[in-house]
Amino acid sequence: MANKLSKNKSVTTAVIPAGGLGTRLFPLTKNMPKELLEINGHPMIYYALNELVIAGIKKVVVISAPHKERLDTFLNTNLSENNIPSQIKATQHVLNSLDIQVVHQTSQ
Repeated sequence: MANKLSKNKSVTTAVIPAGGLGTRLFPLTKNMPKELLEINGHPMIYYALNELVIAGIKKVVVISAPHKERLDTFLNTNLSENNIPSQIKATQHVLNSLDIQVVHQTSQ
């Protein structure tokens, strides 16, 4: 029998698997992780993070791969800097609303 979530408990942490190679989107993902590909002016990962903020989630664990330095930089950028890229400015509120931890998987 499945355990039911108690009325007094709520989900506070989300896990986003982002460690894949993006081969189905190749050649778009040759130089850019799929999570950072722009859709309607925002990187794809923005939409997932925004939904988590709306749902009241406070902590996010992103499972990434060691070769995704650009994703790591995007998620860990100090947003108090004045000269941040416009791509990050668009997601500033969402990124500042979450406690994001990036964990690298050890194998594919």
